Amino acid sequence: CGNDQQVAVDRGRIAEPTGKCPGCNAKASLSYQLVHNRCTFHDKQWVRLQETPDQVPAGNAPASVLLFAFDDLCDAVVPGD
Repeated sequence: CGNDQQVAVDRGRIAEPTGKCPGCNAKASLSYQLVHNRCTFHDKQWVRLQETPDQVPAGNAPASVLLFAFDDLCDAVVPGD
């Protein structure tokens, strides 16, 4: 029927429309398809920050934090920085 519907992508998963198409009342699971050339994509990179081993007391594991960088911040940090 040509009806468009925008959906969010959360953690790499596309929230597919459910129920009926508001344009023609057809079942959404049978009538919607992803149109790649109309999609927008963004860069995403995960970075794990970890304490240096020489700053950790003997017998303890280094603490770490997981961070996410998006768009222009991707590739701004390289391993070993």
